[in-house]
Amino acid sequence: MLRTVFGMSLLTIGIFALNFQVALAQFSVSDIGNYQPELVVSPSSPAPGETVEIEIGNYLSSLYGSTIDWYIDGALQPNLANRTQIEAKVGSLGTQTRIQASMTTPAGQVIRTETTITPQYLDIIIEPQTYVPSFYTGRPLPSTGSQVNVTAILNGRIQPDLTYAWRVNGDLLGGAVARGQYATNFTMPQDSRVILELRVSEGQREVARKSVLIPNVRPFLQFYESHTLYGISTNAYDSVFLTGGSVTLVAAPYYLDTRVFNNPDVADWEISGRPVASGSNPYRITLERSGLAGNTTISFQVQSTSALLQGARSSIPVLY
Repeated sequence: MLRTVFGMSLLTIGIFALNFQVALAQFSVSDIGNYQPELVVSPSSPAPGETVEIEIGNYLSSLYGSTIDWYIDGALQPNLANRTQIEAKVGSLGTQTRIQASMTTPAGQVIRTETTITPQYLDIIIEPQTYVPSFYTGRPLPSTGSQVNVTAILNGRIQPDLTYAWRVNGDLLGGAVARGQYATNFTMPQDSRVILELRVSEGQREVARKSVLIPNVRPFLQFYESHTLYGISTNAYDSVFLTGGSVTLVAAPYYLDTRVFNNPDVADWEISGRPVASGSNPYRITLERSGLAGNTTISFQVQSTSALLQGARSSIPVLY
């Protein structure tokens, strides 16, 4: 009886082993034989010197137990063995980095896949069309409703033969992808966070991609004194002391759309709440001392009537 049971156990083990071999053989023929692995690179269009992630795409669960060897530019990377995802640093502009993965199944079958990464340097020149004084050392910033010009520079030059897809907060500019549209413009939306995204393609192949967070600011006013001999002072006034016979003030609306600045719908000065004429230049006014000591408040407002957020108002005290 014991011999029979033992014999049946051996038979059972033998059948299990046979079934396992048959299943493995069936998998090798039907699955591994048609298996076409690919290496997925993220980001897909890296910049020079950037670290990327490389993953074996559509990795079959039945391949668990396989050994995986990684090669970078032909050199075996022992520290990356048996990983389905690795990191690698790409080279400088114009160089290529070759990544290979070699998988050996428990049955001894070897599956290889590789990809070549060529870094691209995509730069986006952002030019907000807003006003800042000529002496201002900072850059103009966009404000809601202002125009923003953008230009794409790929690998140091303009490339009109490629296809460009510009998006602002996910919305495709112009409603379509355009060939040769390396430069375009858009109106700054009201969102506090504005993301400009550009994808550059050659045919069906993506060449480069970049996203930029653009700040959205509100226009504001600063007052400066204009001297006959020295020009406009670079120090903003928060109050005016009229010690001489007169003083000329200039209102500078920072980050106002240049179209509004050059042709404002409203550009009004007030002294103690009363409108006063400013002359030919709406941003300049001359105050004259009346002879008696006192104080007052001078205000200025510039405004577009079609774009309500394109405007600014401020006031400062005047002592005389």
